Amino acid sequence: MQKDEKRKLWLKERAGIPAEEKERASGVIFEKFVSVPEYINADWLFIYVSMKNEVSTTDIINRAIADGKKIAVPVSLKNRDMFFAEIKSFDNLVKNRLGVYEPVCGRNAEKMPTKNTVLVVPGVAFDENGGRMGYGGGYYDTYIEKYKVENTVALAFECQIKDSVPKEEHDRIMKKIILTLSVCLSCIMIANARLYPHVVDTLPKRVINGLEVIPVRTTYYDSGYIYWKLKISDFEKCFQRFESKCLGEINYKLNSDEVNQAIDDWQDKLWEIYPPEIKALKNADLVLFVDKDGRVFAVEFSMPDETFQKLEGLPKNTLKNFYRNLIKQQCKVFKEIDFHVLNPDYEFHSYELLSVWGECGRGNEYITLLFKKFCYDVFGTFNPFKLPREEFRRLIEEEEARMKSQQKEQ
Repeated sequence: MQKDEKRKLWLKERAGIPAEEKERASGVIFEKFVSVPEYINADWLFIYVSMKNEVSTTDIINRAIADGKKIAVPVSLKNRDMFFAEIKSFDNLVKNRLGVYEPVCGRNAEKMPTKNTVLVVPGVAFDENGGRMGYGGGYYDTYIEKYKVENTVALAFECQIKDSVPKEEHDRIMKKIILTLSVCLSCIMIANARLYPHVVDTLPKRVINGLEVIPVRTTYYDSGYIYWKLKISDFEKCFQRFESKCLGEINYKLNSDEVNQAIDDWQDKLWEIYPPEIKALKNADLVLFVDKDGRVFAVEFSMPDETFQKLEGLPKNTLKNFYRNLIKQQCKVFKEIDFHVLNPDYEFHSYELLSVWGECGRGNEYITLLFKKFCYDVFGTFNPFKLPREEFRRLIEEEEARMKSQQKEQ
């Protein structure tokens, strides 16, 4: 696949992240960014003004101004040339012909990077070695090389981390990449980043530990990493009662704190029905499909190959009984809220359902809830974003320390 083709594919993948998830992830990245030494020790912050689908830099800029740091944002010229000009607030910005917000000024307003300047670099994708794929203009690679900028930081959603990105002679590497969940790892540590799937095979129905399922196997580029999704055999029939056949989403900002807390509590309470054998499996995740009455009407299991291979060794019908218990669940507070039609710009979920319905639609009759076992293992909750800031940081630091220890042992 050519570089431009990969760029288009990866941009589409990033655009598919639901709006709410982007907002939450951007909040996590903000919290981590303002706590790293690069930010704390910076006199100047050279940072772009985020556009649609990028990790938001709005809170970072406002926080830096409040912290007394000096802020400069890019002004693009012709021939891969750009400079950074100081701003005091967002009032100093106007939208240019490309839809990018920048100050109106000439080259005489240019600020030069210093030893304590941190340059925040945008990008389409990054890899574990600090490789970066930009938007194709070459502005940042040219700038970094011209001014020999050392402190470069990238902000990225997890889906933007690839095993490797195409690298040309002029491409510059990133010194640090700040993520969600893994949150902040030096480039050399981003070894667990997932790749964009290379081959997806839907296999014939089979019975696994008493449950008849449709196994979907995804094999990733280069590494040969295999990931499985298990859909119940009558998965398509579960959606026949819906008119639109496509999911909606919850706008949590429109709910009261009590309602949102009730949803979080219900999700965490489901941990009680996890069989001990399932709790012991690594990354045994699941997606629950929930209707407007709060009833779970379909389930999808997902897991790495090492976990998949252990399913048949579980006690008889463990998976089957777990599924039966899941579809008995109901969160009654859902009756008090509305499901909202997905933004047409975010077709990620619709894309996943193409194989079932044959067309992209948008609806507000049901939603999906993702239960990441990793989150519960690390944070003791399926929604770590509700934790107090200090507790969240402490748990993240403990997990990072554990990962570093494991890497040293290996």
